[in-house]
Amino acid sequence: MNLTKLESRPILGSPWEYKFYVDYQNSDTKIDQLLKDNLGQVAKEFKILGKYGSINL
Repeated sequence: MNLTKLESRPILGSPWEYKFYVDYQNSDTKIDQLLKDNLGQVAKEFKILGKYGSINL
């Protein structure tokens, strides 16, 4: 897994709470499932906006 971007933004009206945006590259679906399982244990909520593949040039 290759973490390409990590960004945090405050949640308006909720002091000391933040949204995190994570972009990563991965080609192994097992790692995707582990990520979902682990995020579900530590995050109040999360949403997957899309999945993007990678190519070797």
